[in-house]
Amino acid sequence: MLNKNKSKIINIDTYLKKRKEAINQNKKYNNYNHVVYRYVDDEDRINTYKLCMRVIATMEKESYK
Repeated sequence: MLNKNKSKIINIDTYLKKRKEAINQNKKYNNYNHVVYRYVDDEDRINTYKLCMRVIATMEKESYK
């Protein structure tokens, strides 16, 4: 059987928005700094992923010329 959760496609902008809301809710109850850092790491990871995908797409485009 195929696990449907593994092939699930997520919208990155929606994910970041929900993540920010969850962290803001957490801040009301927690004053720990690691909550903020975790979000920043996550955002950096996604930005790096987007950049890599752009580079790969450009490389593929250039290889067909």
